[in-house]
Amino acid sequence: MRAKVEAVARELRGGRFDADPGRAKVERGRAIVARAWAAIAVALRESREEALAEEVEAFIASLPAVRTENEQIAIGLLAQLEAQRRREQAERGEDRSDETSRRGRSQ
Repeated sequence: MRAKVEAVARELRGGRFDADPGRAKVERGRAIVARAWAAIAVALRESREEALAEEVEAFIASLPAVRTENEQIAIGLLAQLEAQRRREQAERGEDRSDETSRRGRSQ
């Protein structure tokens, strides 16, 4: 797993991230699943099970976006970088306020 994370990090650093050649296969699989659930919703409506049909449709709408393992790794890495950037900004902001308060006391 570490090698995979490092490979994704190298791609991101190089500006040439490739989500994965397997992405199309994952998207096709998700589409098949969504169509099957949609057919179930239709069958439920035909059986006058409106509430259940609506629940199935809500479930379909709530399915997460298709993401390959590489995309999930990239999202995690980018989130870590963003969190680090925010921490560093906050620390710089605290440092400035500390300097300002020290200057104010010495004057």
